[in-house]
Parts: sequence; C-alpha cells; structure tokens
Amino acid sequence: MIDEFERLDKNIMNEFLHVIRDIYHSRQDYKLRSVILISVGYLSGILEDNASPFNIAEHLEVPYFTKEQVYDLLSQHEKETGQIFEEKVKELGITQQDNQD
Repeated sequence: MIDEFERLDKNIMNEFLHVIRDIYHSRQDYKLRSVILISVGYLSGILEDNASPFNIAEHLEVPYFTKEQVYDLLSQHEKETGQIFEEKVKELGITQQDNQD
C-alpha cells in the first residue's frame, strides 16, 4: 500500500508501475497478491503511458469524515495516547474540511 502515490515524479511513477507489472508476470516467484496505490486524484490522468500494472484500475471515492466521526476518531486517539486536542484544533479540522467541499 502506497499513500500519496501521485506525488512521485512521473518518470519514477511509470517505471515503478512497470516493475510491478514485471513482478506480477513472475508472481509464482514473488507471490505478489495485491498492490494498493492511494492518490487524491485519478491516476489515469496522471500516467503518461500504459503503465497500469495489471490493466486494472478502480477509482474509489472516499467521502470526508463527518464532524461526529472526526470527534470520535480524535477521542479514540486521546484515550490511546493521552494526547489531548484543544477544542479549537478539533474545530479547525472540521472548518478546513468544509472549505474543501
């Protein structure tokens, strides 16, 4: 799983995808089961050639967390780590999210 995949240099990105494709074709040796590339944009528009590792791509829209979900996640973090967030920090996260809609 690779997060922020779109931040890679395009040449490196395409070369990397070709490496994954080569590994896939030799999957008996490598036992590659899956590759997850996480991006904020649609990768097909970024790629300059047909470097899709398996010629399979699925675009999955993930909605923003609701205010309740954000507070729940931050509360879980606070309980597990002891790091307490000030109310204004919690609200700032919600405000920034609203501005992106």
